[in-house]
Amino acid sequence: MTGLIALDVFISLIFIYLLYSLWATAIVESIAALFGSRAKNLLAGINRMLADDAGWFKFSIVGLFYTKPKGELMNAFYKHPSIKYLGGNGINKAPSYIKPERFGSVIIDILSQGGYQEDSDNIKASLKVGPEFNVAEFEEDKAELQADIEELNYEIKELEDKKATSEEIEALKIELEVQQGALERANTSITIVNSLNDSDQVVGIPSIEKETLYQLAFLWKQASGDVARFKLFIEDWFNDQMDRIGGWYKRKIQYLTFVVGLIIALAFGVDTIGIAEMLMENDGIREMFVTNAENLSKQYSDVNELSKDTEALQNSISEYNMVFSSMKNKSGNKGIYFLGCLITAFALSLGAPFWFDLLNKLVKIRSSLRIPSSESEKETNRKTSDNHPKNAVA
Repeated sequence: MTGLIALDVFISLIFIYLLYSLWATAIVESIAALFGSRAKNLLAGINRMLADDAGWFKFSIVGLFYTKPKGELMNAFYKHPSIKYLGGNGINKAPSYIKPERFGSVIIDILSQGGYQEDSDNIKASLKVGPEFNVAEFEEDKAELQADIEELNYEIKELEDKKATSEEIEALKIELEVQQGALERANTSITIVNSLNDSDQVVGIPSIEKETLYQLAFLWKQASGDVARFKLFIEDWFNDQMDRIGGWYKRKIQYLTFVVGLIIALAFGVDTIGIAEMLMENDGIREMFVTNAENLSKQYSDVNELSKDTEALQNSISEYNMVFSSMKNKSGNKGIYFLGCLITAFALSLGAPFWFDLLNKLVKIRSSLRIPSSESEKETNRKTSDNHPKNAVA
């Protein structure tokens, strides 16, 4: 033993925090997998992008268990086959990860739905920066084209009856072909717009929320109307948002770990204050924890290797659960006990990697500060010092 009781108590507590944080993390990961929390967190983040959704509960711990697409654009996005089939079956159908390239492609595809022949025109209509889709206007165009075609047919017939030159007739026939092609496109546009407005369609023409519409129109303006550049800007926007989505998930998981840690602490009496008092008063128990901590530090090179040794962890935690449960709230002060459990819960929420690194550092410090712990060691060191040439009497 080092003789530095405070250091030994600290090492013992860190050892306890490490074991229980690994246990809490395993429970949290199981809960997250069961509820598809990563997918729900991603959905909440995309909701923020595409649906102006800043609902507080979606960005709190509640968002790990419940969230759903909001608005027509979000529904169209998650209904799109390129997104829909990224997820699994059963309860958790939404994907937990989407590549920026796929996100950009799907958004472009949704915005490109419409009656115009060019994607750029459809995108401008969707973003309200160009002529909007209007079936009535397409119908008017169709009627005008049909009238023009009838008039051209009549003029061609008249010229043929008058035996006009072939050049005059050929010119009218070319114009007729052009008008017939325009009529065909108008019919196609009407069919497309009608079908896209049909609620049974996979992807329709969605209405876009105010702020999302402004953001997409801003990106379109930056892209100078180039569809390829617009897609790249959307991907960059998604990448920026993914950084925040990852941060949200870490914070939510930390809050959930705190809650799970508090439940563990209260259930098994892992009261930091009570355990610290026990460690300071009982040399044998303190030495046991320090020895176990040193052995663990030597045996495992990183926290992942430790977490994989589930059998050893389960045995250790079961043993310590019995120890802590037997001493649970011996002082009788429920307020102090609850405070001690709160401290434990906060410590567990910091995560096993934090405690594993700190434990290794403190074990090394302890080894460097080791001093003689028995009178025989002190006497041996004194004799060695007396016989050293520098201490010899001339």
